Amino acid sequence: MRLHASTDGVLAGGLLTALLADTTLVEQAKNNAKPQFLESSDLRDGVAAVVLGNHTAHEKMLAMYSAADKLQVELVGGPR
Repeated sequence: MRLHASTDGVLAGGLLTALLADTTLVEQAKNNAKPQFLESSDLRDGVAAVVLGNHTAHEKMLAMYSAADKLQVELVGGPR
């Protein structure tokens, strides 16, 4: 699935930032050949953790936003 180019960049940048915080992944990237690193279960698990963590955070924000008219007004000038 391809999103708008600027959206893709933001998503990739956020994912990369989160993965760079994982010292295990950083060490594997430094010490392994690219194909070996790309096959790493640690990389796969790290990407899944970031994606699921973001999904959970976005669901919570949506629930808070949907349940609170005051929050909608404060954020975007929604219903009063």
